[in-house]
Amino acid sequence: MVGELEYAYRAERDPDVKERIFLALRLREGASGYSVAKAIHRSEGWVAKWRRRYREKGLEGLRDLPRSGRRRALPGRVEAKIQRLIESRPEGWKASEIQELIYTHGHIRYHAKYLYRLMHRWGLTLQAPRRGFVKAASPAERRAFKKGR
Repeated sequence: MVGELEYAYRAERDPDVKERIFLALRLREGASGYSVAKAIHRSEGWVAKWRRRYREKGLEGLRDLPRSGRRRALPGRVEAKIQRLIESRPEGWKASEIQELIYTHGHIRYHAKYLYRLMHRWGLTLQAPRRGFVKAASPAERRAFKKGR
């Protein structure tokens, strides 16, 4: 059982669940709830809650339960399709283009603030143009740009 917990601890990506698996490992090794709580800077009540969940449901009990609340407006399969489209274009996308892509495929128009949150959740980052491109222009183009012509 400890081997299974150690494997789960190494494989887990969610830091909250990983902390709970660590708790179960320490308790399996014979540590008291108080010493575990002190080691991970948690309350004894928190330790007791997760110890009970682990006893009742095993390793799966250490995961978060589904939470109530509003469902996502963009269905998962549509979100996955949009992500694939975004990844298929190596030169990148503007935020406004992603917003139009979401509207075209999901019929939802997100506010720019939420759009950036969504892009962050998908692992996308903002890219600024490199300064070197300015220097690539000819001297005449630079003068024209500076004068606003």
